[in-house]
Amino acid sequence: MKLLDSGMLKGRVKSKVLGKVTMTVQNGEQVIRNASTTATPSRTLGLIDQRLKWANEFALYSPLKKAIAEGIQNRVPGRSDLNYFLQNNQSVLTIPFGITKQQRQGGAAIAFAAKVTLGDGSLRPVVAQGVNDNHLLSNLSIGSLSIGATTTIGELSEAIVANNAGWELGDQITYIQCSQTIKSDGPHIRCNYVAVVLTADNATLVQSVAKIGFQVENNCLASKAFVGAGCWVHSRKDADSKSLSRVSTQHLVTIGMDAIHAAYRTATKLHAAAVSYDWTEDKEIVLQPTDVEAIDLAQRYGAPYRLLKVDDSVEDLVDFLYLTMGSQTYFFSGDGPELDTSTYPTIVVVGNFDRLGTISSVKVNGSACTNPTLSGNTLTVTLPTTIDGEQLETITVISSTGTATVEFGT
Repeated sequence: MKLLDSGMLKGRVKSKVLGKVTMTVQNGEQVIRNASTTATPSRTLGLIDQRLKWANEFALYSPLKKAIAEGIQNRVPGRSDLNYFLQNNQSVLTIPFGITKQQRQGGAAIAFAAKVTLGDGSLRPVVAQGVNDNHLLSNLSIGSLSIGATTTIGELSEAIVANNAGWELGDQITYIQCSQTIKSDGPHIRCNYVAVVLTADNATLVQSVAKIGFQVENNCLASKAFVGAGCWVHSRKDADSKSLSRVSTQHLVTIGMDAIHAAYRTATKLHAAAVSYDWTEDKEIVLQPTDVEAIDLAQRYGAPYRLLKVDDSVEDLVDFLYLTMGSQTYFFSGDGPELDTSTYPTIVVVGNFDRLGTISSVKVNGSACTNPTLSGNTLTVTLPTTIDGEQLETITVISSTGTATVEFGT
């Protein structure tokens, strides 16, 4: 009989946990190993945050996977297109959207500025921008060409090659569009893409192609009006390759999405989404005052939390930026203003006070102020009349975490 620590066991294995040990039969021999006594929490806010990002990224990837597969230059063997897409968009979707698990299972998703060509493309990117918050305009000039029902692929190809450096006959232009709608069961996207190979073909452009991504504005390719995200992709097949091997690096460009993004990134929406993914909210999270990322995460989801109390001052956590009194701004590196509480009964202090937890009181020159009101990083207080005529020297903020003081002229 062998006694082993937890680890990988090879061969045919049958096991059973008994108390603090695991009894295992491996290749006909009985083995005892220490059973793990710790469990990794599977529903932490950090993991929930990541799951929400992946769920929305996958919803966008799924209808575009063929176009995304064509937009990979220097493909890495053994890496799936989905994993490559998720990895490339980790730094794009930094804050997820508050879509519940049930909504997601019903197809809900939100368009964002996803990177749709993976890796680093070697062709010049097609620049696109939103116009009047309802359609996209590219930098691809087509000269004097007007696109209509009789426009041929050859005419479009000639116009693009003649008016844009770096384009050749045989290149492919792909237009990708994800249209956003809000339905009774949540936000939904409908993704389409169309591709045109630049040739001398006399066939007319397919009408559906012209409708969504091949309009003309200011002598450049433009899209029809829509809400969502879209882009044009330039790709080229090398002579010795059967697949597209050179692409431009492209992200979707959002259009008319600012209000939708803001609405689904509120603490209320994110909190409901986290609960739907089995996040347990009935336990207060205790955080270190210096763990800024964890504090931001708790605030993002409206999670109950408190900061560990400290015995000494927490001044090193707070950056007091400046103070305003009336129309005047004063920086703490200089001299403080003379206080006139009848003309200026309140002062506004700006700093990163969110790290302090709940603010209980504020003192100016050692005297208690009234009505301390915190809005974001802006703290407004009413001055006591007893300090009228004094020069402002110190401001002290007392909170559930500790006390932070700033002194003028330091």
